[in-house]
Order: sequence, then C-alpha cells, then structure tokens
Amino acid sequence: MVKKISMVQLAKGKDSDEDWKYWIETHAAQVKTLPGLRKYTINRVKSVTKGDVHFWGVAELWFDTEEDYDKAFSHLVPDEFGTLVTDPRLSVWVEEKVIV
Repeated sequence: MVKKISMVQLAKGKDSDEDWKYWIETHAAQVKTLPGLRKYTINRVKSVTKGDVHFWGVAELWFDTEEDYDKAFSHLVPDEFGTLVTDPRLSVWVEEKVIV
C-alpha cells in the first residue's frame, strides 16, 4: 500500500473556519467516492508551537499502488476546493511504518 501526503495553504483572503467546513462536508465527500481509495484523512493546523508553518492543512490518501491513485484521480471532477488553496501544493509519496 502507498500513501500520498499533500500539504495545502489557504489562498489569500480565504476564511479558515468556512473553508475547513467546505473541505469536510463537500470536498471530502467527493474524494471518499474515489475507486481504489483505502483510507483518507484530513488535518487542519490549529496552532504552531515553534517556528513558521507554511501550510494550513494536510491530506493523506492511501491506495494499493501509485497507478491506482492516478486512475482514481483521472475520474475526479474538480470542485471549488482548488480555488481555496494555493498552488503548487506540496505532495509526497511516503512509506509508512505504524509503531503503535
């Protein structure tokens, strides 16, 4: 299984609480329907204890393969979420090892 992590930053002038609600209620509902999706989590940065954080939220998507991810997103119809965040989004493929 593979996991893709994407860090997103809100576009200027956007409302954190309003856009978080949109992410949960509208965008996530659409993403949940992707074929082959094994797990999907979203996280919003609420506070920072030290240093500068240049992202507002983190999405994690699990698929069996990177090819399954590509196939799933080839069918996704873009929604308003893309206008709420800035580009480029930082996305990475990671290998996860659960310890606890």
